[in-house]
Amino acid sequence: EGKMSPDEKNKITEKIQEIFKNDQIKSWFSNAWKVRTEAEIILPDGTTVRPDRVISNEEKTIVIDYKFGEQEEEKHQRQVKHYIETISKMEDKKVEGYLWYVDLGNIVAVSSF
Repeated sequence: EGKMSPDEKNKITEKIQEIFKNDQIKSWFSNAWKVRTEAEIILPDGTTVRPDRVISNEEKTIVIDYKFGEQEEEKHQRQVKHYIETISKMEDKKVEGYLWYVDLGNIVAVSSF
């Protein structure tokens, strides 16, 4: 039914408040960015990719891929590297990439090089 108990609501609220104590995460959700969530990018071969969150301003673009309940894996790094390389070909500005392992509380910077 999509209902939650008051206790469940309190636990989720506390978790969200704790997450947003991280200045980097807080900045990703600020009004300073133009935000695209799960927007498809069509590749030259006709296939598509869909990063979880892409934020940009005049100076740079940041790709953020969320992972829930997963351990860090090399395939996640490859996925974000691909997003960075794809977006770099589309935009003439710096592109950064991050993996955010939400349940683990880890943010991993991804380099395309």
